[in-house]
Amino acid sequence: MTREQTLVCLECGTVIDRPEGKNRLLKKCAAGHRVQIVQTGPLWKIMLGSFLIAVTMLGVAIHPFQTAWLNGSSRVIVWAILAASLAFSGYLGFRGKSIMNEPGALETLGRQYIVIAFSRTLAAVVLGAMAAMRISY
Repeated sequence: MTREQTLVCLECGTVIDRPEGKNRLLKKCAAGHRVQIVQTGPLWKIMLGSFLIAVTMLGVAIHPFQTAWLNGSSRVIVWAILAASLAFSGYLGFRGKSIMNEPGALETLGRQYIVIAFSRTLAAVVLGAMAAMRISY
């Protein structure tokens, strides 16, 4: 069973019916801009999925610095990874807010950006709290 996907070009601000390119991930519009896929489904599923992905990826990146590679700078590296994740989440939130004012599928994509930014921020805060309490994960 295949779901109907909506493809959006952020630079052109339009919905793309026939994207160019053979690769599924690197579709382009007629002007050559990269196309974004607007996910279907409720926002809570997108939030839960992005939270689980963010916790997993941040946990994998941070775990060696809390267990195997312990030295004087490992705590600084952990906090730098968490700060970089928070900064990118802030970027996603502002990007989502800026495209949320557009009509149609762009508004939906902007809402999804904001939800993903919130879930990534939540993941960084949870892992940061665990790192502050010196709980290795």
